Amino acid sequence: MKPDIRALRLPEELLVVGAAAEMGLFHLLQKGPLFIAQVASQLGVELRPLEILCESLAGLGYLVIDGGRVKLSRFARELFFDRCSDVYVGFSFMYDYEELKLWLQLPEVIKTGKPVRIKRAPEQLRLLMEALAHYASPMVEEVVGCCLRGLPDSPEVLDVGGGTLVYAREFVRQGAAAVVVLDLPAVIKEMAPDVKQELRIKLVGGDFRQGLPPGHYDLVFIGNICRLYGEEENKALIEHAARQLKKAGRIAILDFIRGTNRRAALFDVNMLIHTARGRTWTFEHFRHWLEDAGFSILDCHPVKERYLIIATVA
Repeated sequence: MKPDIRALRLPEELLVVGAAAEMGLFHLLQKGPLFIAQVASQLGVELRPLEILCESLAGLGYLVIDGGRVKLSRFARELFFDRCSDVYVGFSFMYDYEELKLWLQLPEVIKTGKPVRIKRAPEQLRLLMEALAHYASPMVEEVVGCCLRGLPDSPEVLDVGGGTLVYAREFVRQGAAAVVVLDLPAVIKEMAPDVKQELRIKLVGGDFRQGLPPGHYDLVFIGNICRLYGEEENKALIEHAARQLKKAGRIAILDFIRGTNRRAALFDVNMLIHTARGRTWTFEHFRHWLEDAGFSILDCHPVKERYLIIATVA
């Protein structure tokens, strides 16, 4: 694996667009065109730097300046606000914008061995959920299809850490009779309004380290969770899953695998910044945890730089 020197560049566009979003520029212009002086007044900023920012955003295709008035480009309106558009991302990119601030603290993290302390406001938690859902969307159909293949019709699923709801909804779409989503209470509180009409999805607030929601599941899905925790927690999680599965039920673990690609290498450092014990784990770690819990591995399927490990109760 060779270094990618193209990555050793400042992400200027993310910083420019992120700054504009952070100050509320795009939401203000969603209401309609304004003269730049009006924008400066309503945002409480200086005129000269705002003019430079707006001209930069116009040059990048996010704004249009016409006759002294500034407005959202059609592309920006679809990108940020039109959920029906193929290019829609909302403001999920702001998660990466905020992450930059954390990554700049990496030298201190390495020096002290302690992760960055983060206290997220509800709106930031929503932003995180939207970002994670956006990143998952290109792979969710394939992942769920692989998980369900060979299971009985109308299976019952436990989705551990599935607060984004993107996998839960796809499990339902592909035929699951019921999906129980376990996530932290703050996440469940934030996402609960999104599932009021989705009768086959049940949200449960809790910490998997205290156990899993009781049931007799055909599948326990653990997506992008193991990297957040240490070996003891992951071993216990897999053991908890084994106890909640029906006979011939299966577990499916989706995550980066250490040593397999560039993204996994970077995510190892990401876990250093965010967690006290987490990191990406090797195939051998997962194999040992699964076999010790009584599972037999059926498949290990690469999906968008991650791997989907599927195992059944031996």
